[in-house]
This record gives sequence, structure tokens and C-alpha cells, in this order.
Amino acid sequence: MTDPFNEKELTKTLKKAKQRTLLKMTVVALLISVAVIAASFYGHRYWMGKIQTEVMHEKVNEQAFMSSANTFTTNVSETQGFLKGTMTQQVYKIIEDTIIPWDTQTIHYTNKGFESTTFTSTTISVDDTTEIHIPDGQRIMQFYVPQYQYKTYENDLANMKQYPDDKYIEMAISFEDSFPFEHVQKMLPKELHVTWYWVNDFDSKKQKRDMPELDGDLYGFSAPNKNTTVLAQKLLTSEEGINTPERFLEALKTYSKEDYELLKKRQHKKFIAGVVVTGTKKDLAILKNQSYIKSSSIGAVVDKN
Repeated sequence: MTDPFNEKELTKTLKKAKQRTLLKMTVVALLISVAVIAASFYGHRYWMGKIQTEVMHEKVNEQAFMSSANTFTTNVSETQGFLKGTMTQQVYKIIEDTIIPWDTQTIHYTNKGFESTTFTSTTISVDDTTEIHIPDGQRIMQFYVPQYQYKTYENDLANMKQYPDDKYIEMAISFEDSFPFEHVQKMLPKELHVTWYWVNDFDSKKQKRDMPELDGDLYGFSAPNKNTTVLAQKLLTSEEGINTPERFLEALKTYSKEDYELLKKRQHKKFIAGVVVTGTKKDLAILKNQSYIKSSSIGAVVDKN
């Protein structure tokens, strides 16, 4: 029988006890570490996924009422790192039944939310009335606020002869005054292919401006009419159904309460400052000499399919 008071046996017993305790502590620590790592991984993944969803919802909502006319986005790809991530989307412009690549936008976000957006395209200024979209070389439409005065104005309706008959043309029409949405629909020729309505959110006080406003920096909404192509009606119509002033304001309310309150007052008075139309030069010629037009600015010009 082992003598429990034997010094050697006691030492051996204590040593084994310590080893068992150390092994248990090591296993427990390892399990805790695995649990912490797993919780951190899935917690991080859940939290960043939640942020990503919120940012995407915010940007999709924003694009519904503030994006370049005649554009739509698709092919969203995602990447996610530690406390940051990106979402990349392709932007296309549609002119009648022709689709052209327009931009690639990458939305950057962190654990705190949206951070920035980077673009693969840019613009260069040729003169006071000409901005070129790079890399495709298309012109950027320019808009002239009705209540403002400018040094020079574009009048591309008077320069249509230089364009071939077999081209589709995109054109911004700036009005001499802002009008209610329903009035604009009645005022414009019924044959016209209207695709986008420009919403006037500018200060109503008259002032002088050196440069016009560029497409892509303005409030507006797509509302292709029955005259536009089926492709345009399908791709340019917002999935959120933002195609009337009422729906536009409802979407804007969640984005900018200040602008919402301002524009709500103008909804039935001076809401629409201009439109974007598409067609051949023959289609657009119907707008020549219309008294309500302050300026006409050609944008993208494409071959007919």
C-alpha cells in the first residue's frame, strides 16, 4: 500500500494534480479563445453586414432622386475587410434603345457607416458651355436655373443641322420659369420622348451666375412616357416608383427634411425647372422656338441600333 505521507509519493501526486489542472485550464482557455474568436468573427460579420445594408439602402434611395438623367445601375459586387468594406456598381446610360457604359462607382463604408464614393469617370471643361465626360467623350448636359441669369446660354436646338439623321440625341431643356408637374405634361408636345424631370430646389431669389448646373448634381426623377421605347420605360423607371412629385417628396423626406419642406411648398406652383428628352434631330425639332425654353443643351449622342 502506498504511504500517503511518503514525501516522494506526495510530490508525485501533487505534480500529477498540477498537470491535470494545467491541462484543464489550457483546454478551457483554448475553448474560450475559440468562442471569443468565433463570436468576434460572426459579430463583426453581422455588424458590417447590417452597416452594408443600411448604406446600400441609403445610396439606392439617394440615386432614385439625385443621379444623372437617363442612367441606371446594375451588377453590384461586394468586398468586406476588418471594420470596412466596399460596394461596386456599374452605371449605364440609355438613349432610346441604345445602352452605353457610363461609370463605375465604388461606395466605401466603415463600421461607422458611409464614408465616400469613388468614380472611374470624370469631366473636363472645354469652354463655358461645354463639359466632356471622360473616358467616352460624350457631352455633359447643362442646366440653367430659371430664376438666375447667366453670362452665356446654350441653344443647341439651333445647331441641330450638324448632327446626322441616324443618331439618337439626349437633350436637357431648361425652362424660362418653373411649372407644376401637371402643367409641364400638358405644355410639352405630346410626341416628345420625355425621360426625366428636373426639380427646382434652388433659392428663389434672382441672382447672376457664371456657370450653369451640370447633369448629375441635380434633384430630379425619371418618368419615361408612353412615347419612349419599351427599354427606356423598363430600365429608367425607379424600382421605388418615384415618378411623380408626390413620390419624389416622400423619398426626399428621409434624406433631407430641409429640402423636403422647401420643395413641398413649391409642389403645386413652381416645382419642375426643366426636362430631359431623347430622340433624333427630327424628333427634337418640334421644340424649336418654344417660348418656355430658356436653354437647350445636348448630352450623349449615339448611333441608332
